[in-house]
Amino acid sequence: MVTNRPRTERLAFSIPEFCLRNGISRPTYRRLRLEGRGPAEMRLGLNNIRITIEAEGAWRRRMEEPREDLVTQATERAVRAGNASLKSPKHISRRYRAPALSMEEELAEQRHVIRELSRELRELRKVNATKHQ
Repeated sequence: MVTNRPRTERLAFSIPEFCLRNGISRPTYRRLRLEGRGPAEMRLGLNNIRITIEAEGAWRRRMEEPREDLVTQATERAVRAGNASLKSPKHISRRYRAPALSMEEELAEQRHVIRELSRELRELRKVNATKHQ
C-alpha cells in the first residue's frame, strides 16, 4: 500500500539498534556503560531505553578523543610481558649467549632493563596524573 505521508527521520534508537549502527556488541555496550563511557540514555520506562541521535553523536566524539589512561595501561602491560619473557628459559638472550657473559652479568643486565622500563612507566603515570588534576 502506497501512502502520501512524508517519511520522518528517526530521532532515537533502542540499544540493539544503537549497537548495530555503531558496530559494537551488546556486551561491549554494557561494559562501556558500566565504565561510565556509554552514551546518554533516555528512559521511557523500566525497560524502554532509547539513545537519541544527539547522544549518539556526542558519544562518538568522546570515543574519538585520545585517552592517556589507555597509553599507561598499554605500557604497564608491556612491562609485565617483558618481565615475564625475561624469566622464561626460552628467552632469546638464553639462545645466543656470548660465552664471556656469565649468568650473574646477564641477570644484572636484565634487571637494568627492567629498572629503566619501570622508571619510564613512573614518569608516564606522573604526566598522566598532572593532566587529570
